[in-house]
Amino acid sequence: MAAPGSGITGPPKKMRQNETPYWEDVPYTDKFNNQYDSGSYVLQYAFAGASAAAVVLTAVPTATNVAGQGWITTFSPAQSALMLPGRYKWQAILTGILMTFNGTISGTALTANTLPTQATLGIGDVLTGTGVTLGTTIVSGAGTSWQVTPSQSVGPIAMTAQLPSRVNPLEGNITVEVDLSTLSGPYDGRTTMQIGLANAEAALVVFQTSGGRIKAYNIAGRSMTFQDDKEIRDLCDWFRARVQIEEDVLLGGDSRNIRIGFSPPSSGVPASSSKNWPWW
Repeated sequence: MAAPGSGITGPPKKMRQNETPYWEDVPYTDKFNNQYDSGSYVLQYAFAGASAAAVVLTAVPTATNVAGQGWITTFSPAQSALMLPGRYKWQAILTGILMTFNGTISGTALTANTLPTQATLGIGDVLTGTGVTLGTTIVSGAGTSWQVTPSQSVGPIAMTAQLPSRVNPLEGNITVEVDLSTLSGPYDGRTTMQIGLANAEAALVVFQTSGGRIKAYNIAGRSMTFQDDKEIRDLCDWFRARVQIEEDVLLGGDSRNIRIGFSPPSSGVPASSSKNWPWW
């Protein structure tokens, strides 16, 4: 995977089923300072998780196949409906735009008799077509006149041109929440960790009241057997810590950090040396 943080930002962390979020990505620059933009590359997002098959979105250029421009990606209603509630892994994928044109190659000289409409020919494009030598690549030129390697004689024929790179600039996770308007029965909105904590606490009560005679329990969908109540108490503590982390994330905080601040005075502006100044 290419290094993140240089243009591609990805989808939101959360969405709801049947929601149609969209986001914008600017051109991606890799660690070698190579730029990938909508003038030469198609951007797609693939999501895999609770849905029956991968859901693939193709981004739209912010300006039609223009160098230096990015993309806008949108969930259509049909695609959003496929995203069943759950956690998904996603990947951003950049592939060269496939261009078609009519060309003639004489020696190392390529003449574009017609220019492609999909994008602009450029250095590094690999050419294919009937009689075109495998691996033929544009090495210099502009407009309708280019130089290629290796030398050959072919055309005029229909050709395709495409940058050979396939790049995965970023990947991540997204949580799809249930669409409450589609429910026809009861709904348990607890997270897996919250359910696990409730199951573990209930198991502890049963274990203690039965004097340890009942040892097998179902905890968050898993069958578990305990030899003493300490094992269950440890499991309760484990789930409790994870529930706390989830709650901290929802509040935008971190249980390891403490935020403090000071309220402003009821009137006037405090002096720069005053400690009575809001700073969060």
